Amino acid sequence: MIKNGDYIMYSLHGACKVVGLEEREENNKVYYELVPQNNKVSKILVPVDNDKIRPILTREEAEELLNSVEYIDAEWIPDNSTRANTYNQIVKEGNSKEQLEVLRSLLRKQREKGTRLTMQDRKIIENTEKLLVSELSVVLGLEEKEVKKIITMD
Repeated sequence: MIKNGDYIMYSLHGACKVVGLEEREENNKVYYELVPQNNKVSKILVPVDNDKIRPILTREEAEELLNSVEYIDAEWIPDNSTRANTYNQIVKEGNSKEQLEVLRSLLRKQREKGTRLTMQDRKIIENTEKLLVSELSVVLGLEEKEVKKIITMD
């Protein structure tokens, strides 16, 4: 079971530190009290059985992911609506490797001469970067700027 001081990934909030457990008498549920690493003034209560919570990557998994960054790329989906729906679903599901594939695909397309991404594509980049950077910086003990530079290959 997850305990105080552990880090977890929670949905679109990214890496969060567990700072407490709280039991609510009105519904007999136990909640994690979480502090998102990209907004340390916020606290979020999340039921411990929430399916949008997952363990944070191990150091080995994070290093493997970063070592493969230049080879990772998702299939480009030409239709804007289909691409947005598919990529948003991948981001919400929380698989870091698949999120990085989406990010790399969008960044590759953005760098192509004469290509302008849609507002939805730019929002997906922003959200995906936020999630990956928060997780990888916590796991690897790196500054967020360093992680962003690595995953975007800037």
